[in-house]
Amino acid sequence: YYLSRPISALEAAAPQVRLYGGELHPANEARYPATFPFPSNVRLVGTVNVDDTVERLSPRFLSRASVIWMEPAVESFDKPLELPEPPDVPVDWNGVCSAGSGAAAPSMEAIMRLTTFLHEQRVSGAPTPRSIHGIRAYLSVAQELLPGKVAEDYQVLQRILPGIRGVGERYRRVLEELAGMCGRQSWRMSAQRCELIRARGEELGDFYDFF
Repeated sequence: YYLSRPISALEAAAPQVRLYGGELHPANEARYPATFPFPSNVRLVGTVNVDDTVERLSPRFLSRASVIWMEPAVESFDKPLELPEPPDVPVDWNGVCSAGSGAAAPSMEAIMRLTTFLHEQRVSGAPTPRSIHGIRAYLSVAQELLPGKVAEDYQVLQRILPGIRGVGERYRRVLEELAGMCGRQSWRMSAQRCELIRARGEELGDFYDFF
């Protein structure tokens, strides 16, 4: 179960979730209508521990989400966590919504070359049209916030690499080529992750998985 209705609804121009059939008229219909709209400021954020106690995130979910992988620093266990003071800057929601609205369409050439390579290699979990749409939307907004290569690096790391999962020498060669492609594009984080997946996969008997 991956919140399919809310996640799918958020992709629409005017997102709303259907609770029950409109032909039904329950006594509390005035309080709980058949559908309700998603406000524009709603975002869904979830966490999951990746271990043997949980199901693996499904390809359908991964095509709709950005995966932010976090690992604790071992040295942080024996000392208190120190967080920087947040900046005292008011954030206007209308300003956030308008960010990137006047920016030119981002170049997707490098991202599409990587995507084409994964599809040509018949890699399970290769980016879907939904993933590409999400990446393009992210890069459009990020133009005013991040250097272009950094934004692309984040999207390869968060939207493309999490879907990769396979067994055998072919996947090892794919990851080696991916690491090279990412390195040539200065996608440092993605290149390092490809190397980690490859090295760990070799230890697991040629089983390669982002998670």
